[in-house]
Amino acid sequence: MTDTNPDVARHGPLTTARLGLQTVSRLQPRQLAGVLERKARHAVLPRLPVDFDDRYERRVPGTLRVSFAGVADNSDLLRDCLEPRTRVSSRSRLAEFSEGRLAFLGEEVRLASDLTIDWDDDQLTDVPLLWWLKYQSLEVLSWFVFGDEEPARDPAVVSNTLDPWLRAFISTTEIGSPDYLRRDWIPHAVSLRIMHLCRYCAWLAAHDMLASRGYLLTFLYKNALFLRNHVEHGVGGNHLVENAVALLMAGLVFDDNRDWLQTGLTVLCETAETQFLSDGGHFERSPMYHVMVLTRYLTAVDLLDRYGRPVPPAVRRTARDATAFLRTLSPPDERIPLLNDAVFDEMLALTEVLRYADAQSISPSGHRELAATGYYWLGTGDDRMLVDGGAVGPPHLPGHSHVDLLSIMLWLDGQRVLTDTGVYQYTADDRRIYARSARAHNTVQVGASGPIEVGGQYLMGARVEPEVVSYDPEEGRFVGQYRCPGWSSRSIRHTRAISAEPGLWTVSDTITGDVDQRISSRLHFHPDTRVDPDGSGAFRISRQSGDTLGTVRVDDDVPTELRRTPYFPRFGVVHERDALEMTYSRGENTFTVSVDANR
Repeated sequence: MTDTNPDVARHGPLTTARLGLQTVSRLQPRQLAGVLERKARHAVLPRLPVDFDDRYERRVPGTLRVSFAGVADNSDLLRDCLEPRTRVSSRSRLAEFSEGRLAFLGEEVRLASDLTIDWDDDQLTDVPLLWWLKYQSLEVLSWFVFGDEEPARDPAVVSNTLDPWLRAFISTTEIGSPDYLRRDWIPHAVSLRIMHLCRYCAWLAAHDMLASRGYLLTFLYKNALFLRNHVEHGVGGNHLVENAVALLMAGLVFDDNRDWLQTGLTVLCETAETQFLSDGGHFERSPMYHVMVLTRYLTAVDLLDRYGRPVPPAVRRTARDATAFLRTLSPPDERIPLLNDAVFDEMLALTEVLRYADAQSISPSGHRELAATGYYWLGTGDDRMLVDGGAVGPPHLPGHSHVDLLSIMLWLDGQRVLTDTGVYQYTADDRRIYARSARAHNTVQVGASGPIEVGGQYLMGARVEPEVVSYDPEEGRFVGQYRCPGWSSRSIRHTRAISAEPGLWTVSDTITGDVDQRISSRLHFHPDTRVDPDGSGAFRISRQSGDTLGTVRVDDDVPTELRRTPYFPRFGVVHERDALEMTYSRGENTFTVSVDANR
């Protein structure tokens, strides 16, 4: 049976309202102002007898002076940093699109003859909004630009596939139409659209194919005008970084618009100071979004250098520190840990973004501690444990945060053994709430929901702040704790002590306070491993091939059940995996994970 704990996921309206109030109460004033402004525009502008789309069109100069050489060179650099499988995948997805099939987030739809799809199409009824955002961002263009080798990007694809599609797409994309800020002109999608269009136009210019496609420049300019008026201060977080780099790129491409460039730089410097922690980690604490914002900073540095513009010290420093952070976080298998909202294959791979940094000589050496973000390594080489000892995320931006306090992940012989859960999608359903809950993580849960309630897409209740009591990587010791006043209105403290010796990890959990509810501790294993009772009260961990990796031993008097739980490594993808659930009523529990001596 797959355990998604639907009882936790289904909140009533009163609970959802309470979580909403708790979430809103932590928003910053600038966020609230941005939210109110966006809602006012969304509600009022479509009702006015004004053609706002025409107003934007009339602001586009009749003659546009452009310079795409720097963007084309940056695209070539970035393409060279991609894994072969990434380039081949891009080409394959482009071929499917040319045949009228488009897939995002594991959801494939059939397109119209002009390769467009309407918002109201029945195929999109149950498709997450993120699918539409990716379509509106013109992500398809990135598959063309970053496709396989140069000869494979046949100019015929431009004439026969991309030209007709783009003309049809642009003809139906109007500013000020009903729900325009939630459909065709979502500012985040506009940011990505600008960057994709810039790279596509740069390719066309480099192949003497842009002069006859002035409609693309007009549409690109119009998007930059719109974004300049809709920078997402009301959303904040990684969206602001996307806004900034899009405006910076547009400002460099269009020679006569210094305002876009300066606005992009201002926002980029601001996010460098406010969104990155002292260890270089992005404050949303998602490795996937860290890769995304680092990629944008690296792109900004390279483009400014190529266009002969000074790089603000804060931007270069952030690119360097964020690169150093990612190198230290890199696990034995060199793929991001799926902490908080994170999946594979949505951003650059970890190895690709580090190669991108190396190509720009942004290669800080040495190991750094990640205490500000809250990630702690124990062990060495291919046998390592990662402890999440930090806060769940910024108080005013909990949307991508999970309840993973003191959770652990483990690699044995370079293979993922204990894993986080990932994300199925951002739609408010059972899977979304399960993935964010304590139940989906390798940690302790007291009662039905603790230590933090989550709900909806991005709601989060009263926060709990963890404390690292001690950490000594040389001695292989970690002790962390947090106090939770929210569990049954009683003060309960969870302390997790971990010791790491060669080939052995010992994890001891202590729950103190007025505990009268069931205590559960879970271990979720990667689908490529198997967990089986070994007949002695322990559990053998093996590869699917049958080779033994290690053993889990639990206190003799602690009932332990082998279950099946979901794993979401990519958006829209679910795999079942083995999990151990330890249940106890007393306040202490210890389990060990040992490496097989004969592997």
